[in-house]
Amino acid sequence: MIEKWKTQNGTAAIHCVGCTRETFASVWFMEVSWKGVSVEKRAPLAGGVRDCAVSYHGTWEAAQEFLMNRAAFKVQQARRELQLAQAFEGNVKGLKKPVAA
Repeated sequence: MIEKWKTQNGTAAIHCVGCTRETFASVWFMEVSWKGVSVEKRAPLAGGVRDCAVSYHGTWEAAQEFLMNRAAFKVQQARRELQLAQAFEGNVKGLKKPVAA
């Protein structure tokens, strides 16, 4: 069994997944279906075509680096949103009541 590390968008968790096979773009792993039967599922790998919600990595360190990059991007995005909100607040504070003509 091949050991892969699974990360999921929006969570700060890394899970070990035992995969049955792997290609450049996908991994296969066993999962229990709703009927209680074990079935083999395919999922895209992080390196090839990938789903933005779940990624699979070869090492725990690679998975952590992926999450750290994602977190840094979210912080940068939040800072930009804060700058825009502060600019809007400044514009509102600078408004003057119009003089009646």
